[in-house]
Amino acid sequence: MGIRTAIGVSLLVFVPPMAAVAAPEDVYGLWRTSDQQAAVELSPCGPDLCGRLVWYVEKRTGPDAGLDSKNPDETQQARRLCGVLMLGNFRRKGDGWTGGWLYDPESGNTYSGTITPEGPDHLSLRGYIGIPLLGRTERWTRAPATQQRCR
Repeated sequence: MGIRTAIGVSLLVFVPPMAAVAAPEDVYGLWRTSDQQAAVELSPCGPDLCGRLVWYVEKRTGPDAGLDSKNPDETQQARRLCGVLMLGNFRRKGDGWTGGWLYDPESGNTYSGTITPEGPDHLSLRGYIGIPLLGRTERWTRAPATQQRCR
């Protein structure tokens, strides 16, 4: 074995493999939130990425159970949570999506956000007010094909 071959083989042995980067389209489909209490279906909306709530564990009882009662727009407070647009206006940028908004029905707040695929089965969502430094990141997991949906 020549010196070039030995160097080439040693580089292959000692260089760690690069992590596979998911294509931005890989975000399409069903995803469970980090607490596994909800599922959101991500799909294209024209050139943008949107996401609708398609399943969740209801934590409230009483007349506002199942409703978007925390929405700051009073005209939306009587609508059912199932099917509510939870994120939108995300534009593809590099390996992820940016420039969009994320809606939290538990608080009624809407945040700016970014979405970064982490392989085929995980997403990193960062929601923030103002600048990304002042925010929170959640890791979503791809939901199984058998994922229950609300009616």
